[in-house]
Amino acid sequence: FAIDLVTARRERYPVPGALPLVEPGTLDDDLARRDFTINTLALPLRADGFGPVVDRHGARDDLAAGRVRVLHPRSFTDDPTRILRAARTEARLGFRTDAATEALARAAVAALAALTAARWRGELKRLFAETDGVAVAALSRLEDLGALAVLGPWPLRAHGTAAVLARLADRRRRLPGGLDDPTARLMAWLTAHGPAAAPAGARLGLTARRVDDLSAAAALLGDARLAETDAAPSTVWGAIAGARPSALALVLAAAAAADAAVRDRLDRYAVDWAGRAPPLDGDDLVALGMPPGPTVGA
Repeated sequence: FAIDLVTARRERYPVPGALPLVEPGTLDDDLARRDFTINTLALPLRADGFGPVVDRHGARDDLAAGRVRVLHPRSFTDDPTRILRAARTEARLGFRTDAATEALARAAVAALAALTAARWRGELKRLFAETDGVAVAALSRLEDLGALAVLGPWPLRAHGTAAVLARLADRRRRLPGGLDDPTARLMAWLTAHGPAAAPAGARLGLTARRVDDLSAAAALLGDARLAETDAAPSTVWGAIAGARPSALALVLAAAAAADAAVRDRLDRYAVDWAGRAPPLDGDDLVALGMPPGPTVGA
C-alpha cells in the first residue's frame, strides 16, 4: 500500500468555477476545504496509537443521518463540480442532501456552464465508473437538479440509461482496445440522445475520433431503413455499409437502440456482414441480360 503525505492547506477561489489557489494552512483550514461535512473527519496519529477523532463540522451526526451537507453557502458557487459529486455521493451511499444544501445546488446549477471540458469529463467518468445502479441514480438526481440541461445543446436525460448500459455490457467484447470502460459507458449514454450526442461529446472534450464515432452512431439510429419491418438484408447492408461506421460506432448504436429489430440488424452487420461484398456486381447482372442503367445500381 501507499501513504500520501501532504501539509494542511487553505484555499480561495479567484472566480467561481475556477480551480482554487492553495497555500499552507492549519488543520481547521484544511477540513473547511472539503466538499461535504462527511468528508471532514480527521484522526490524529501518535506514537502510541490514535488520538480522538476530530469532528469540527458535525460529520458524525450527518453520517448517522445519511445526510450530504455543504460547509458554507458559497460551496457550489466556488466549485460547481460539487453538484456532480453530491449526486454521486448520494447514489453510492444511499444518502440524501439536506434541504438547505439542495436549494444551494439548484441555485448554482447555471455555474456548471463555466466548467472546463476536462472537469466535466472527469466527473462524468467517475460517475460511470460506478455500478450501473449508482450511475443511473446519480444521473437521475442530476437531471432532477437541472444539471444535465447545462451539458448539451438540448437537455440530456437519465431515462433509459439502465437498459443502455446493460446492452453495452452484452457487447463489451466487441469494443476496441484502448477504450476505458467509463468512457465507453459515457459514450453509450450520449449516443442515446441522438443528434445531441456529438455536440455533447465535443463539449466534454472527447477526441475528434470519438466525436466522429458518436456522430456516426447517432446517424445509424436515425436511419429509417434500419427500422423498416420488411427491410431486405441488402437494404440494411447498404444503409450501414454506406455510412462506413467504425466498430465502436456499431456497438454504441446497438447499445443505444430501443428498437430490438434495429439492434439485431446492427449486430448482424457487425458480426456477419462487415467487410463483405455482395457476390454479384453490376457487370455480372449485365452479363446475365439486364440492360445497363439505374436498375443495375439498385
